[in-house]
Amino acid sequence: MTADHADRPGAARQRWRGLLLALGVLALAQAIVMAYFATTAGNLGMALQRTSGRHVDRIVVDPGGAAAAAGARTGDLLDIEKIAAGERYRLRYGVRADVPIVLPLERVGAPRPVTIVPPPAPLSWDAWLSYAAEAWIALFCLLLAWRCPENRQARTLVLYLLG
Repeated sequence: MTADHADRPGAARQRWRGLLLALGVLALAQAIVMAYFATTAGNLGMALQRTSGRHVDRIVVDPGGAAAAAGARTGDLLDIEKIAAGERYRLRYGVRADVPIVLPLERVGAPRPVTIVPPPAPLSWDAWLSYAAEAWIALFCLLLAWRCPENRQARTLVLYLLG
């Protein structure tokens, strides 16, 4: 018998165990990170509407929201090109709670910069349930990967659940 890794009894079991455990840990980490970002997300209290002007959006302010409290009004214009790239990304894909964002608004042709401090966005019970379910599934997959990596059906179930 050679010293080749594949010839040892249980070598395939160890390879599958390592792979499945790594995938399970990644899935658990993803669930935790997603829950963290959801709990630290902010709510600007406004929406952007496209206009015919290039890179200019019209804002629609929610009454009582953070944008209204900062002095923004529905109909103000926002020139996206006047915003730094990082701020533009935050504006489009999600602001963090309590991190101010400065928007160079324009009202009736006059510049009117507004600093908005978004409060935390409310997280519904079904979002919490979803994150808890993702973590539970990842933990279940880790248990299966640890206990029976040689079982083809268990491997298939783990890969299916993690996919």
